[in-house]
Amino acid sequence: MKIKLPPLESLVPYWGPLVDMAEEMMRSVSGVSGSRSEAIISDKDACGRLYAEAAEKVESLFADSGRKIPARPALVLENRLKTLPFQAALLYAALLPIALLLMLLTVSAAYGSAAIWIVRILIVSLLFTPILHYRSRKAQIMGDFRYQRDGGGTSFIKIDMSFPSRMRSNLVEACARHLFFEFFGSEFPFWAREGWVRLAQFSVLEKYSTGNTGHKARGVVLEKIADELRLALTFVSAAVGIRPPSHFRRVRSAYSSTSLENFLTGKPLVDMTELFDRCFGTACFFLAAKSMGPQYVLECPERVVETFTPTDR
Repeated sequence: MKIKLPPLESLVPYWGPLVDMAEEMMRSVSGVSGSRSEAIISDKDACGRLYAEAAEKVESLFADSGRKIPARPALVLENRLKTLPFQAALLYAALLPIALLLMLLTVSAAYGSAAIWIVRILIVSLLFTPILHYRSRKAQIMGDFRYQRDGGGTSFIKIDMSFPSRMRSNLVEACARHLFFEFFGSEFPFWAREGWVRLAQFSVLEKYSTGNTGHKARGVVLEKIADELRLALTFVSAAVGIRPPSHFRRVRSAYSSTSLENFLTGKPLVDMTELFDRCFGTACFFLAAKSMGPQYVLECPERVVETFTPTDR
């Protein structure tokens, strides 16, 4: 099935500024330390405090806009992370007998046989499968949240245990998604929603990046923005034949495009169509914020859609 691309050609006139912006973001990411030294938040009250703070900061972006601030979504703290050790233990219980049986079959076999080495590689793979599953699922759960709306107008934010910095970044993004739906509904294309949310998330975390957690939360969104801008350049270059800077092509993506890559690396699995739209939206809204100002762009996203949508579409 052919993927319907966003209007990537509309970014061609902004190639130079887009390259400069992507490089600036990548330099900013390199100066931010990771979140491994933080303690995981598993307490509902602590998560609730982070949520209240995130919602307040996002809402403050529109304090002078005259817009009515809607009711906040209900927060649901899930416990999927707690079940992972049990899942890994079940996998070991299922795979270990198979691995032991294969070991017994290879004991009396000829040492140099190619078939025996293949079986031994399979044994090692079986023993490492629970570890890879645990790592992949842990990374996915800790970096994930879900914003949902039911037919009755009720909205929910579902989030799991995570590091404070990553949880703060995810909660800010979730609150931004809620405000976008409440302010603008579904009248905008998907790429515009994704770009608007990323700009709002960055505006909040850039403005309130105080303390160790705030600084690291800013690093979480910087990493996403840098990768999305770099991928936007890659997609544009493939679509119109412009060669991107060589060092951009050597950077590994923070996303997985296949289930195998997701399983082996733990990187989030994304739909390629959504990834095209997300990267295009991030590029458009950050370019527009440079020229029009972030506050104006957040309050008038239709100007961005008009600027980056060709008239013949």
